[in-house]
Amino acid sequence: IGCDIYVRVCNVWKLIRMKRKDYKKLSSLYRETGRGHLVEEEVEAYIGARMPATQAAITQVFREIRPQVGTFSSFLDIGAGPGTGLLAAQEVFGPIERAILIEENPIMVKKRRAEGEWITGSARSCAFPRVDLALFGYSFGEMKDREVLRKGWEAAGVLVVVEPGTPRGFET
Repeated sequence: IGCDIYVRVCNVWKLIRMKRKDYKKLSSLYRETGRGHLVEEEVEAYIGARMPATQAAITQVFREIRPQVGTFSSFLDIGAGPGTGLLAAQEVFGPIERAILIEENPIMVKKRRAEGEWITGSARSCAFPRVDLALFGYSFGEMKDREVLRKGWEAAGVLVVVEPGTPRGFET
């Protein structure tokens, strides 16, 4: 069994062992405070419970834009979590020469699943380097800061924002 598959199986077993109320607590906490305030066991639960779906959604968005974007050499993930957006980008676009990941939760950085240049700190206070493609992968809604969005827009040749949607929002 491959190492990646083994890790995923272990994460699934961790989730199975979580009590239903603990998962509900994590979901509620995540919606209320975002990833920045999660403690170690909550980060582990996030990685097992939310990361696979988040990665799948971002991967699909990247597949959709690939014909327009082509290839790129530099990538910025704003609110990177454990590196979900970079993993999705690498899956669709292949190796990326320079990847910068900004994440405010030091436990997320410690538990990271992707390698790159990690910046532990708030996107509000970080300078964004100039990159070919920047991503807010389920992170802008947590920040709700137009200045951070502007910084991302100015730093990137292409800016991708992926957020949870609703059927009503999709129609408008």
